[in-house]
Amino acid sequence: HEDRDVRLPDVVFAYNNTRHESTGYAPNEIIFGKLLPSKVDRQLSMEEPKPVDPISMAQNIQNKLNRTKELQKQHYDQ
Repeated sequence: HEDRDVRLPDVVFAYNNTRHESTGYAPNEIIFGKLLPSKVDRQLSMEEPKPVDPISMAQNIQNKLNRTKELQKQHYDQ
């Protein structure tokens, strides 16, 4: 645990670049409009991730939120 200050940025990057079940998007996709390349991706000259369409992303997230609200209401009403 003595090197956590060195490892923490990589852990945070991995978390922010991983798609989350609740939204279907990674935090980096929501904030920056695309997944960000990792250090390894840059070293290997990997292709840049494609940008996410912000309109379709917002619609998808809104649909998921609406569905979640419906499920919660159904559960509450039972």
